[in-house]
Amino acid sequence: KNTSGLLLAAPRRLVAAINAAVCAPGRCAKSYICCTDRPLGASALARLRRGVTLDEGVLRPLRTEELGAQSVPRVVRRLAAERHPEVRAWYYILLEIDVGWYHVVKRVMQAVGNPVLHLHRHGIAHVSLDSIGLLEPRTHA
Repeated sequence: KNTSGLLLAAPRRLVAAINAAVCAPGRCAKSYICCTDRPLGASALARLRRGVTLDEGVLRPLRTEELGAQSVPRVVRRLAAERHPEVRAWYYILLEIDVGWYHVVKRVMQAVGNPVLHLHRHGIAHVSLDSIGLLEPRTHA
């Protein structure tokens, strides 16, 4: 819900092989574009970069960057706007993390006072939708 982007799916017996092929040993970086209705702000950005304590532990993103709209794929901007027509101005934050905690990106952004309205999984390790030529949404047949 309110999420788009890259999803790697495979039978359970192949998941370990896919992780080994895509991710560095012991670490699998995932990048997300957070679409919000307010700017991040210097204090929230600093807090993210220092690390935010969640129930599972401290999340310190590998990368945190505010993005201009021109850096965000058109399809992501369109999906966010279609799902939230009430939003007049969008702001975009790139987070790269290496943990897989439940809804971690949405929870960490909520913790710094900037809830995510639309979340886009931009990439997993070196694999991204634009790197494989899929920029438009796909649906199941």
